[in-house]
Amino acid sequence: MIPVKRVMARNIVTVDKQTTAMEVAGIMDAKNVGSVLVVDKADGKFVGIVTERDIVRKVVAKGLDGSSYLVKGVMSSPLVTIESTKTIFEAGDLMDQKKVRHLAVTEGSEVVGIVSIRDLINPSQYDEEAW
Repeated sequence: MIPVKRVMARNIVTVDKQTTAMEVAGIMDAKNVGSVLVVDKADGKFVGIVTERDIVRKVVAKGLDGSSYLVKGVMSSPLVTIESTKTIFEAGDLMDQKKVRHLAVTEGSEVVGIVSIRDLINPSQYDEEAW
């Protein structure tokens, strides 16, 4: 079985919960990522996740001003996590149960990556021995 740690993205991009939706969209574009983890700078803890889909549905589609609308109103919270040793099948099941497309990957209490539904369905990254 293939563990989540084999397919996760290790480049974690974070933003503060006081960042505007427009700034987050710009960061996603510049970093070429589809999601960012949201932190509370006061205590450094992860408080949620924002995806491209969140920005489209919760800001753009509602005609809100992304330059003044804060990410704390857009993010999905609490953060849904999975241990890095769990299988990609367990990750898929959790995504289905929680109705999310991204999971924060943890090792113990530390977030070490992000796995998206796209990571789970791209078979070209696996070698035959993994199955």
